[in-house]
Amino acid sequence: VRAYHDALASGYEFIVPIYRRAKHAASVTNTTLYPLVNGLLGADIRQPIGGEFGLSREFVRVVLRQRSVTDPALELNGFGIDAFLTCTALENAAKICGVNLGAKVHRIKNPARDLEAVFTDEVLVAFDSIARNAAPLGSERLIPQMGEARSDAIPHPGVDCEQLARTARTRYMVQVPQMRAWLPADILHRAHEIFNDVTLPSLANQEWIAVLFEAIAAFAQARSIPDVDERRTAFRLIGAALYPFYLARMINLVHETAPLEDDMAERVFHRYAAEMRARRFELFERLAGWTVNTYSVA
Repeated sequence: VRAYHDALASGYEFIVPIYRRAKHAASVTNTTLYPLVNGLLGADIRQPIGGEFGLSREFVRVVLRQRSVTDPALELNGFGIDAFLTCTALENAAKICGVNLGAKVHRIKNPARDLEAVFTDEVLVAFDSIARNAAPLGSERLIPQMGEARSDAIPHPGVDCEQLARTARTRYMVQVPQMRAWLPADILHRAHEIFNDVTLPSLANQEWIAVLFEAIAAFAQARSIPDVDERRTAFRLIGAALYPFYLARMINLVHETAPLEDDMAERVFHRYAAEMRARRFELFERLAGWTVNTYSVA
């Protein structure tokens, strides 16, 4: 609390947590939200959906004026507030810093069972910001840090890759018809190979970037659907179709970082974000024609 107070007293407007976390914890952050925020929105916020945020009085007013995500069709299932706050801070050029909080200790969640709603809501909120802005919102420099780095012991959750694989395959078979509406043939063909692999479905980072870029482009196009209910359905179908890919991405991440200590695995996660950042203008050029809101907000 003192560190947050000191950061606010120093003039920062949005304070984000900096945690020590096990390499296989925070699967939604490590696979997706951190690369999106760092690679596409241009801010090195390591825990963009960390939950323990500090807001200045001025930034609270900004949030209250914005009230919620900009599109009424972006109906959420109880999550997404973290990505909303982070994206709102970036969109409004808030002065941001991070505070070292030590180990993140909370209930360990199973990606195959507990995280679909979290993944879908947080990702769709980030997509909304990316699609509306179609450009980096930050300077791509490191976020200043306050508070002493701590070396608390951190819990290491086990990851059942066989369960991830079963869920990924099942959900993929359900979502294939929806994927055909927005995934190009070459990616669909590769997805068929991945999810029918006799071992484990595993999605490499460059393949994941390609899928995410197609999903963001589809989301941006769906924003032009005039009917709110139809637009809401389109958004949710995109999120649902991404879920099996996220699970396959997690399997790949587990295998790639298995021999590494947590600190070394962090370098891998930074590389994932850097690879997305290196390709960001491929996406922004595609979004250039879809950045104007064509729906009305009642």
